[in-house]
Amino acid sequence: MNTSTPATAFSRNRISFTFEAHPIRIIVDKQGDPWFRASDVCAVLGYAKPQQALAAHVNQGDQTEHEVTEDPGICQKINHLNESGLNALIVSSSKKKAQRFKQWICLKVMPDLGMIKLFATFRDSASTRNHDHALREIFHALATLMHHLSNNLSLPSGR
Repeated sequence: MNTSTPATAFSRNRISFTFEAHPIRIIVDKQGDPWFRASDVCAVLGYAKPQQALAAHVNQGDQTEHEVTEDPGICQKINHLNESGLNALIVSSSKKKAQRFKQWICLKVMPDLGMIKLFATFRDSASTRNHDHALREIFHALATLMHHLSNNLSLPSGR
């Protein structure tokens, strides 16, 4: 059962996915690292009070506030989680949906984010005409993506 849609929005540093009718909004920082909107993650995982969930389950270094402008002229500071903070909330959730969410994050979202980072790296490096650097960055991004996938996938026994 497909519980998600592909990225529904992509702007300079913001990406949106949908998991079982819940928006999952992500900000990608200058280093290409994803930051997941905490309130979106908490809604999926059944945390009624996001601030309490963050305080109880997420290390301070795994969360930050990003300024987000959604309505013209209205800028808000909104809590976001890095991948470690996201995993902390998933592991701490008692909802059955948490396992499906984790699989979706690992099999759909992280690979998509890896490809976006890969293309952005190539575009940025190619624009400076430093092709050797671009290729090194691409290979590094692919190796990181493959490592992430191999750590999050379990193959059925007998294969």
